[in-house]
Amino acid sequence: MLNIKPLAIIVTAVALSACDANQQNQEQPTPSTAMESCNKLKIDQLLGFDEQAAPPQCKPVKDFNLVAFKCEISKNAFGATQDAAHIENEAHSIFAYPSEAACRQGLQAHDANAH
Repeated sequence: MLNIKPLAIIVTAVALSACDANQQNQEQPTPSTAMESCNKLKIDQLLGFDEQAAPPQCKPVKDFNLVAFKCEISKNAFGATQDAAHIENEAHSIFAYPSEAACRQGLQAHDANAH
């Protein structure tokens, strides 16, 4: 005769742990796509592209070795859904994002708007 009770306990435990994982995923806040101000940004943690480079490519902003620059938030830069930090000095015009995916989306929108 087959003992079904241990199997029922295992199935119930797996179902409960799956519910816990789903609940944890729902409770975690999602990152905001909006950048509020340049003052709150950690420039060395952003990825961006220099629109003056040929061809522009996403890379860590710290690789541009910026010493002096001005920064402003460009809302929905190039019509993309992401805001960008527009970091500018005499040598660079960088659009920076909090993630690689956002940078690639911004670069695609930039390229699509190019003449």
